[in-house]
Amino acid sequence: MRPNFDRTQLPEEVAAADAIAVLPDGGTGDRTALTKAIDVINLNNGEKPVLAANTLYLQEVINLAKPALVNKVFMAVDWHPEMCEAKDFAAQVNQYWGGDLNRRAALAYEAVQVLGFILNTAESA
Repeated sequence: MRPNFDRTQLPEEVAAADAIAVLPDGGTGDRTALTKAIDVINLNNGEKPVLAANTLYLQEVINLAKPALVNKVFMAVDWHPEMCEAKDFAAQVNQYWGGDLNRRAALAYEAVQVLGFILNTAESA
């Protein structure tokens, strides 16, 4: 997105587009890209489908985007609490840690499991 993005109107190129892709970076201390992505969702006003990165899979986006527009955003997510067996895992995490599980924690857990398997396999070879 342009550094001089005008938060009051969508860029002219959007008029000819069939959809809008919003792919802000995630997990950084700079919230500029996230804020601009929410602005784009709101400025679109539900007129075109919005294809979004999973970095927008945040409660903050739901809170700041216009409520009627949140259902107009299509997002590929790598983990969701309603996935197969995720509810059981989320319940175990909640019981153990006393808090809810989010996608980042779930993916970190899976990454550690894979690394543990690789290290055990390499050690026994």
